[in-house]
Amino acid sequence: MKKKMIIAILLVTLMLNSVLVSAMSTTSDEENVTIEIISPKDGAENVDIFFDEYGYPRAKFEIKVTLVEEPPNPIDHVKYTFYFDANGEYSEGASTSATGVFYITVSKAVNYNTTYKWFVRAENSRTGSTARSPKDETSFWTFTTREYDEPPIADFTWYDKDGEGSGNILKFDATNSYDPDGCIEKYQWRFEDKNGNEVHSDTGRIIEHDFENADEYHAFLIVYDKYDQTGDMICNVQATHELPTIDKGTVDPEDGEKDDYFTFSVDYSDKENEHKPSTCKDDSVVVIKYPNGNEVRYDLTPENADSFDTTLSATIKLESKGEHKYKFIVHDEFDSYEDDKAVRYPTDQEWLSLTVEGRTTKSILKFRDGFIAKLLDYFPNAFPLLRLLLKL
Repeated sequence: MKKKMIIAILLVTLMLNSVLVSAMSTTSDEENVTIEIISPKDGAENVDIFFDEYGYPRAKFEIKVTLVEEPPNPIDHVKYTFYFDANGEYSEGASTSATGVFYITVSKAVNYNTTYKWFVRAENSRTGSTARSPKDETSFWTFTTREYDEPPIADFTWYDKDGEGSGNILKFDATNSYDPDGCIEKYQWRFEDKNGNEVHSDTGRIIEHDFENADEYHAFLIVYDKYDQTGDMICNVQATHELPTIDKGTVDPEDGEKDDYFTFSVDYSDKENEHKPSTCKDDSVVVIKYPNGNEVRYDLTPENADSFDTTLSATIKLESKGEHKYKFIVHDEFDSYEDDKAVRYPTDQEWLSLTVEGRTTKSILKFRDGFIAKLLDYFPNAFPLLRLLLKL
């Protein structure tokens, strides 16, 4: 009888222990919260770095948290605390989801070639159940950032591919771009008109595009290295355009004396109706080379600033006698105001000539400005015949 009681007591004890063990296993918080580290994995090396809007290097962390749903109350969000480098720095937040699966992305400022450690806590916002990853309270995930890599340098040249004509095909060559410690992975182009509207985009080291309209465009090049670091270059480019023409440069009068006024004129024409004289007026000039060798530029004024076929002229007083030389130079708005790209007359860059004579003395006594003239100022009514002669 005693043996049966002892056996019964032992069976009851075993059953109770089994219940207690079962009860203890269901009280684990982590049964309602699981954490999966997507990146960076534990021990990862050469972890990539990106740059924030201020240019600081940062590392990105991706975490998946799953909460067990307990009907009838669905899980609507998870609370998490992200501890970085085990130095007290942390981020807190909450994520929403309709399924109980939450993807969390956190970024942190980092240095190059440095080892960091971190862990994450997540909480079931409804039940209060929590989990830590890694589970051991004394353990951490670790990773090492990549070594410093210099960003690439963008550079490109461009030229008119088809020469003159209506097809404004420009070719762009980014061969001069380089990466100081690697190679360029991608070339990204973007083109805008003068109003900032995108007219074309493309990729490749060498590209070409027909801009159709003769106009100025903004060309943007961004180059990327293997870490998506970038270098960029911006340049204003000009599609092919027909220059205006100038001819029949003349001077009126064709000869004269010093201190006379001379009008220098040239015919202006733009058959393509692209460039009115009003767009060229700031640097449309006649250049006068004086007998002493000095060159002076005088602005040309159009008879009709809004006409594509008009006359440009300047009236100038020449105060020196001797041989003067002159030529006409007309810039349009697309030639960067460089004389070797301007429209010229004569076109061979030679000079036209104008000889200015010394003024003939008109006083027969040749004393008009001398002692006698000054003397007569004191006697305004005397010697009327002499005064008349001096005025000749």
